[in-house]
Amino acid sequence: MGLINYFDNFGGGAYTSDVPITGVAISGPSNAGINEPLSLSATIAPTTATNVTYAWEGSPLNDGEADVIYERVFGNELAFDSQIISLTASNPVSSASDTHTVAVWDYAARGVIYDIINGLSSLSNTEKAYTGPVYAYKRWTALRPDFLTLFKTTDAASEDTIRGFEITLHNGNIADEQIIFREGDGRGGIQQTILFNIYGYFTWNDSDKSEIIASSIVNQAIYALDRDDRLHDGQQFISAANAQLIAFEPWLFGSTLVHRATIQQAVTTYFYNGGTPLTPDS
Repeated sequence: MGLINYFDNFGGGAYTSDVPITGVAISGPSNAGINEPLSLSATIAPTTATNVTYAWEGSPLNDGEADVIYERVFGNELAFDSQIISLTASNPVSSASDTHTVAVWDYAARGVIYDIINGLSSLSNTEKAYTGPVYAYKRWTALRPDFLTLFKTTDAASEDTIRGFEITLHNGNIADEQIIFREGDGRGGIQQTILFNIYGYFTWNDSDKSEIIASSIVNQAIYALDRDDRLHDGQQFISAANAQLIAFEPWLFGSTLVHRATIQQAVTTYFYNGGTPLTPDS
């Protein structure tokens, strides 16, 4: 089984013994940033399939639309949009297809941080500790008391509460910048370390020991950021620092007192500068 002898009546009686493709899967990041190269790869089944070519949708940065690796850079016009990348793998006797959805942000790290914070699960030490609304960008209202309605939710006891996060760029968000030549293809670009502030807002209720609940959620968020491979495995980003709790303080919105936490996350990434591949001597 596996090998197919295929007689081509219209091709002069040629035989082929190619192994047919039964499936293909795209893997890679689900978040991309403007001018940050996105790399995806394909895995075929069975791996013994022969004479396989890959037809990717879009305009790859690398030469190989017929390559198992796909690399693309998104422009400003696609920011805050979703792109579906399609792939068809084929050989003379079969073909298979797959799609992969990518959210395009100003910075890919913003999308990854949002996914991590938005994906926090309930804490085990108290049934009331869970995250509320999470926003990937800085929110604003004309009246400060109205701002808290953006984070209004109900807790596990069905009680109204303020609980949630917003993710924004830190003032002076670029902590470091340098020109680099990327290993492998020699493409020139900019390496930047981007600073994000993650603000958390939590109801202040002295009788409910709200500081402990808020602190538990914040600690869980920091732990999740520090443990997530999407930030730290060196694949999509050059590096990411451990998240830092910058402030945990009382904050007054009108007459409403809340706990406000500020978590800072630094991510170092690469931005493609366009043009042809460069070398340090060019």
